[in-house]
Amino acid sequence: MKSEFSSAVFSERLKAARIKAELSQKGLSEQSGVSPLSISGYESSTKKPNLSSAYALASALNVSLDWLCGLSEENATETSASSTKDYLLFTTRVIDTITDESFLNLAEDHLISGTPIYDFIIDYLKFKDMVKNWNTNIETINETLNHLFQDFESYSVESLLTAY
Repeated sequence: MKSEFSSAVFSERLKAARIKAELSQKGLSEQSGVSPLSISGYESSTKKPNLSSAYALASALNVSLDWLCGLSEENATETSASSTKDYLLFTTRVIDTITDESFLNLAEDHLISGTPIYDFIIDYLKFKDMVKNWNTNIETINETLNHLFQDFESYSVESLLTAY
């Protein structure tokens, strides 16, 4: 798995998916809620999307976030709509690709404290720290992680996105 976000990969895939969907940048903007100026910046690799924008674009284009961000070579355009757990799993992958401290600083700078996505990120970082210092079996770790997801699955993806 790649350890850094690639603007070039995101740019290429975003433009390819937009063209395949037969949408202009303005049309994609209307469907995703992301400004046409931002879409233009993403497609020219002069701007990096935040998690909310990447999710909104992937949803509007019916592609997986993993594929759009270069984490997967498989374009899951035939998949059903992303669930809250899919969104949270993607969030954990983003956190795992950069240092916990860097991600925590990013979350503190760009998210509203006390919102569900902020709370999830903080809880996930605590979970990762616990796993590093906790000598236990994989079943217990998976059970704890599943419990973490269950705590947040009652939220809709839309309510998670309101933190941005």
